[in-house]
Amino acid sequence: MASNTPKLNLLKKNPATDGNETFNIKTMLNDNWDKIDVAVGDLQEAVQDIHVPNATLAQAGIVQLSNATNGTRENVAATEKAVKMVNDSVNVHLADIAILNPITGSTENAIFLNFTAAQNKKGSFKATVNNTANVTINNIPFLKLDGNQIASGGIKSGKVYDFYYDEASGGRFFILAKASGNAAAGDVLAGKTFSSDDGEFTGTMPNRGAGRTVTPVTTDQIKEAGYYSSDITIKGDSNLLPANIVQGKTIFGVTGKASNRYRFPSSEIEIPPNSVLNVPLPFTPITYFITVRHFAFVAPIYTKIFSSESYFSIDQSSGSAKIDIFHSSNSLIIKNNESELMKIIEGVAYAV
Repeated sequence: MASNTPKLNLLKKNPATDGNETFNIKTMLNDNWDKIDVAVGDLQEAVQDIHVPNATLAQAGIVQLSNATNGTRENVAATEKAVKMVNDSVNVHLADIAILNPITGSTENAIFLNFTAAQNKKGSFKATVNNTANVTINNIPFLKLDGNQIASGGIKSGKVYDFYYDEASGGRFFILAKASGNAAAGDVLAGKTFSSDDGEFTGTMPNRGAGRTVTPVTTDQIKEAGYYSSDITIKGDSNLLPANIVQGKTIFGVTGKASNRYRFPSSEIEIPPNSVLNVPLPFTPITYFITVRHFAFVAPIYTKIFSSESYFSIDQSSGSAKIDIFHSSNSLIIKNNESELMKIIEGVAYAV
């Protein structure tokens, strides 16, 4: 029994039931071709209005395939081949950056690794022993970045070291230092650890605590070398001036200009009986002399030079008189111990 297709309604004959019928060109061919022709025409008209844009990051669309692995375009798609090329490269790189362990035959100074040297190729290894002399990797010199040998103890057991190979430097391995500098143990506080080009070390600089204040005295005061947690203050004095220092003396680099001689008084000074006269001086006197007139005697004028003496006596045929003279800081003290008036006619004090 004949039937029709569900989409284009094309006539179909059943060979089992319609096999003996006469083939009808119109119904079996022409009518079916006409239906196909109409359907295809409708489809062409519909397709003509369809526009597929190029793909961008913002919209879907037509995209070109590419095998490139180093491009920057954003309007192409990677092929399976490109993805494999990147994956292979990553695997090689991962192998290069793996931390290597020294292989059989390695010693503290001769290190052997599963590593093939190539210009600027980098690697890492974990040391298993401290070095005691110059170091090689696969019989190639292993140096610091500045080209100098790694000092004894610069490679420490258990530490990881990065390196690279430089053919331009004569075929050498160079350590990629994780620390740099030229500090020595004495430059770092005692008990503190630090790293430099030569490895890891412990400081030895003494900790002296707070800096405190230093007051100058007559002898040197030594502040021992080391670390101070605060400033060291050296006391100053506003009186440290040339005018306050006698001539011929220098104190802390300041040369004195003050006269070392002081004359007194400007006029005669009377000292009543049993009285004391205090003469201010610009310095502490060392030597001095005075001329006095004592009215207890006929010959009235007496001159005496003093150094360490504390008093002197005036003796006359008619009797004697005692005058006490002594000094303290910046003053001269004269005492009339008698019952008669005494005058100081002239006095001179010396600082040296």
